[in-house]
Amino acid sequence: MEVQESNNMGGVLAPEGNKCMCCGKDITHGEKANYFIPIYKEEDRTNLLVYRSVTYRKIGVIVTRCANCKKIQKKAELISIYFSFGIGLGIAAIGAFLCFFSDNMSTLGILLIVSGILAGALLCMSKGEDRATDYLDKKKVLSKEDAAIHYKEVAELIRDGWSFSEPEVDNS
Repeated sequence: MEVQESNNMGGVLAPEGNKCMCCGKDITHGEKANYFIPIYKEEDRTNLLVYRSVTYRKIGVIVTRCANCKKIQKKAELISIYFSFGIGLGIAAIGAFLCFFSDNMSTLGILLIVSGILAGALLCMSKGEDRATDYLDKKKVLSKEDAAIHYKEVAELIRDGWSFSEPEVDNS
């Protein structure tokens, strides 16, 4: 299995000005608040019986962001992590509670704790991001990907098949 980045690096799309792309109100003061987000386009995929590979191109996009939006986006990420951790811990605690207060504390109890942890992890992966999105919507701040799409060039690239997700080799 192999993932190759093509030598055809498309370069970096620079900001169109110093206005924050996340809120559209404030001005960015330097590069510390700005962020770099890569976009990818698959060029070739090989899926043979014993060999699998994917080759892609990558372009970097620098998105302007004010200090306030940077702080809000960091807080949204923390909310996502804490919410996810809370769900996972809660489900594991329910599994442990059922384990310790049941008569059969051996295999069934351990199975309940492990399944609680796994269910919590799966739930938090799906619901944690929703909490971050809700928080950003409430603060009227765009996510990094949504702000990048506001660049005319990026929107055109996305329509032409580019993606924010890095191509991966199928393991199946």
